[in-house]
Amino acid sequence: NDRLEAACERALAVKPEARFATAGEFWDSVRAAVDLPPLTRRLEPIVLRATALAPTDSAGQLPATVRAPAPVSDDSAGRPGPRKGRMSPQLVVAAGVILGALSAAWPLGLLGNGSGAPGAAPLPSLVAVVTSSAASAVPAAPACPPDMASIPGGKFFMGDDDGEDEKPAHQVILSPYCMDEREVTAASYAACVESGSCEAAPSLVAWKDITPKERKIFSALCNGGVADRAGHPVNCVDWAAATRYCAYAGKRLPTEAEWEFAARGSDGRKYPWGDEEPDGTRLNACGKECVSWGVKNGVTMRSLYAADDGFAGTAPIGSFPKGASPFGLLDIVGNVWEWTSDWEGVYHASPETDPEGPKSGIRRVVRGGAFNGAFASWIRPTRRYSDRPETRSHAYGFRCAKTRK
Repeated sequence: NDRLEAACERALAVKPEARFATAGEFWDSVRAAVDLPPLTRRLEPIVLRATALAPTDSAGQLPATVRAPAPVSDDSAGRPGPRKGRMSPQLVVAAGVILGALSAAWPLGLLGNGSGAPGAAPLPSLVAVVTSSAASAVPAAPACPPDMASIPGGKFFMGDDDGEDEKPAHQVILSPYCMDEREVTAASYAACVESGSCEAAPSLVAWKDITPKERKIFSALCNGGVADRAGHPVNCVDWAAATRYCAYAGKRLPTEAEWEFAARGSDGRKYPWGDEEPDGTRLNACGKECVSWGVKNGVTMRSLYAADDGFAGTAPIGSFPKGASPFGLLDIVGNVWEWTSDWEGVYHASPETDPEGPKSGIRRVVRGGAFNGAFASWIRPTRRYSDRPETRSHAYGFRCAKTRK
């Protein structure tokens, strides 16, 4: 699948610093791609179980054949003695990963029944030695919080030479980072309000030259404080409010480059899910239900697809898993446009590393399209749009990012 391909691509990166820090981190990424829990979190249970099963001598020690060799003492001059027989940290981790996987199969009889089959009985004790050595030899790689996807970073072409405001496609290199798997909900934002770190989500929309009719009609779509929309993305918040929330959560708004890479990866796909055209099963955009809402409220709406996707306004986050990005991000297009940290600016053809956009400007970039999206180009990950940071729109929300150190 896409996540497995992304993990392998990072493992084969040309630059060593772009690869996984450890074999364990690579293995965890592979396991996550096939919906298995991280192996690193299982090291301690494996060690405990393996030690309990391991044969011991009369003194309660592991047999010498499976014990880790003792370090050689310093020589008479006080210099450290050679560590002959000691595995390098890299080899320890590699062996720990392999044997850790084998330990999961051993109790199931996949490698023998433990009753004399060659190689079956000694396995747990060997796992105990190697995995415990791996845990102490190499520090754990930094992990993202549970609600965030680990984005490996790397090289990709940002933009599109055939797009409207996405030219030119140019090479960007990103450091690893974390990104919220889902948009920030009205309930999560309310918790920030209760803590005193955020102002209440507005119940009225506001933008330059808004008409009284627009204010009345579209304010009804604001989710803050609406009980049955607590699981919907918070909307009608301006750029400053989004920034404050992310700071409260120990995060930040993503850069425009980080947002685009998280939405499409490096394989040049047209949409987060691939090249198939959008439909009502992959995202919340404007369908039959949206047009009907417009007729009822005296607003002309144009549909992106003929089907009814079930939501005239925003949808509860995660309602369209078929539209997930290569890194598992949900609703990355559709539902609400998402604020980024960047000021609006032009692209340059030269390669860039961790770009942050212009230092100043008038409009901030939003990405991803919304529930009222009527054109496929609006929900392409390369599509750029911007608005004044003080705008409070029913179609604007956000998700947060976090730097991996």
